[in-house]
This record gives sequence, C-alpha cells and structure tokens, in this order.
Amino acid sequence: MEYTEDPVKKADKLVLKGIEFVKSNQHEKAITCYNNAIKINPKDRDAHIFKGDSLIQLDRHEEAIEQWNKAIEIDSDYALIWNIKGNLLYKMGKTEDAIVCFDKALEIDPKKEFTWNSMGFALAKLDRYEEAIVCFDKALEIDPKKEFTWNSMGFALAKLDRYEEAIVCFDKALENATNEKNRKGFQKIKDQVIINKNKKENVKDT
Repeated sequence: MEYTEDPVKKADKLVLKGIEFVKSNQHEKAITCYNNAIKINPKDRDAHIFKGDSLIQLDRHEEAIEQWNKAIEIDSDYALIWNIKGNLLYKMGKTEDAIVCFDKALEIDPKKEFTWNSMGFALAKLDRYEEAIVCFDKALEIDPKKEFTWNSMGFALAKLDRYEEAIVCFDKALENATNEKNRKGFQKIKDQVIINKNKKENVKDT
C-alpha cells in the first residue's frame, strides 16, 4: 500500500524549511516554502504569519498585513498576531488602526508587557498622554525593570508638566539602564526636562 504523508505534517515541514531559509536571509525562498505550505493546508496559521514576517523584510508591508489578516481569520484569539499587526501599522503611520489591534491583543491577553508598551507608544503619538501613562504603568506592573518603558512614561508625564513624577521615572530608567549608551540618552532627556521645569517655575515667579 502506497504511503501518503499527512498533509498537515507536510505543510509543517515546509514551514520549518522556510524558517531555515530566513536564518540566512533568503526571504524569497522562504516565501516559496510558505506558499507551498498554504497550498497544502490553507488553514496553516503559522505559514501565513511567517510569510508576513518575510514580506516585511522585503518591504512589502501591505502584503504582510494581508497575510496576517488571513492568520486572524484562522485564529482570531491569538494575541501575538494582533500585536505584530499593530506594530507594523504603527510603523506605517496608521496609529489609530494600530491601537485597535493592540486593544484586541490586550482583550485576549492582558498580561503581555510588550503589548501595553506598544499601546502606550501609539497613544503618546496621538498626544493622548494620560491614557499612555496608564498603559506604561500596566507594563511596569508586569516588568518593573524595563528601562525604555520608564523613559517613555517620564516623557509622557513631562508633556503634561508633571515634572517631579517624570524625573522619578527617568531616575528609574537610569537605574535599570542596560548599557552606557542608553544611560547617556536617558540622562540627556532628564536634564532637558529639568531645564523645562526650571523655565516654567521662573515664569511663574515673574
């Protein structure tokens, strides 16, 4: 009796082959593997996700979004795909659309620090600093050692003239800085915030 390989397993092998091509930056070959996997198993969520990842590397952003939308049609409760779609939309300047994706990801899984962080960045981009601060605070509840989250929260607080709270956040960013380059960057921003604070106070005194 002739052996016929299970189509799901065959598709999985093609996805793994595609991932191997990605390791050597052969994204066109990887996409061919993912396409073949999808032909065999159109409901292969991961094949669509990884194809989208490779399309990004080729600057084919709209096509990547299409692939992730197909992955969402297959599994709409997978928080990570909503998050990565949101991050790409944010980079494309589609901030409102990105927020919708982050909101959906957090509805599914509210315990992911990086999603709260991404939502905070997007809200801050729209000058919605109060809401951004809430998101950064949620992210820091999950992981209080995230240096860039402390820095971003400090920036948002400074935008609302809440300088003392902002300085505390910059100090936390400095405390958790993982290298000297980041430390210098955080210190520079903190120094500028202190200058702005002093200017505001001097205006009040005159």
